[in-house]
Amino acid sequence: MSSPRAAVEEETRRWLAAHYTQALDQLGSAPDPVWEADGTPRRMTGYHFQEVLRKLKIFRWLDRLEFGSALDVGSGFDIFPELIHARYGAEAFYSDFTHAMNLPYGAAASRLDHAVTVNAARLPFPDDSIDLVMASEVLEHLVRPIEVIAELVRVARRYVVMTSLEALAVNRWERARQHWHIDTRQPHVERNFFLAAELDAIFGPRWLHENLLFAPALPASTFAGAAEQAAAYAALDQRAGLVAALVRAAAVDGHGDGAMGIVLVKPLADAPVRPPDPRGDAALADWLVGQAARYQDVVLGLAAARRRGEVVLPPRERPVA
Repeated sequence: MSSPRAAVEEETRRWLAAHYTQALDQLGSAPDPVWEADGTPRRMTGYHFQEVLRKLKIFRWLDRLEFGSALDVGSGFDIFPELIHARYGAEAFYSDFTHAMNLPYGAAASRLDHAVTVNAARLPFPDDSIDLVMASEVLEHLVRPIEVIAELVRVARRYVVMTSLEALAVNRWERARQHWHIDTRQPHVERNFFLAAELDAIFGPRWLHENLLFAPALPASTFAGAAEQAAAYAALDQRAGLVAALVRAAAVDGHGDGAMGIVLVKPLADAPVRPPDPRGDAALADWLVGQAARYQDVVLGLAAARRRGEVVLPPRERPVA
């Protein structure tokens, strides 16, 4: 008989697969583009701004590390391995709990033979086998968070990088309130909230961290009304202005008032971490904007092919290497 944890994990797998299928089916309609082909924002929103901002926070750290291979655990719909290979030349791999998400559909052809279906609590890789192991927006959902962290550290040769917008609790009272409002029997809910001292005990000496978002530096307050937020982000209608706003939003890295989430970097052994170079933030943000526009074009092409009735998706049970 399966354990309660295993049962919740299996329900999560089914939930993720159903939502993945639904998202692909929706590609039959013509989506409204966010970006022009040249990277000019066409209809910037808070969601899309934060999507690029999170990548900026992560890649600012990756620019400071030295690695030749990478694994993204819980890669989902995102394309971190493709971006990592494009920027650093590293061999990078996708992995996800849901097999369908690892398939090389038209919008993520880089998954072909670079993806594996895994349970993150039991990674099928030898010790110290991959230079950089990352898990972005995964920690808060895990049924077995400590086991997964241990697996990431076991497999990583040089660095572990994790992010979460929800998993860092302000204090134990706020954590108790969050747990009170969450039914942890449900799949894919935010169920893990760590105190900073607990992360310090888990990762030991020489772990590095900063906030994932700093609310006062965003184009609009997260407490503002929907209309005010929409207007503030819609005003970012030029690429240069958007890049400047991204750089401002990433500038504050502490965990004081207004900070949300965490970017966590654990160097292993004597793996080097170069000093930050804020002068490179604008160029990095501009590159990420260009990559977002490029990826949108790929997705739009896939949607158009779906509308024409072309067969562009691999069989759902196709093996991956």
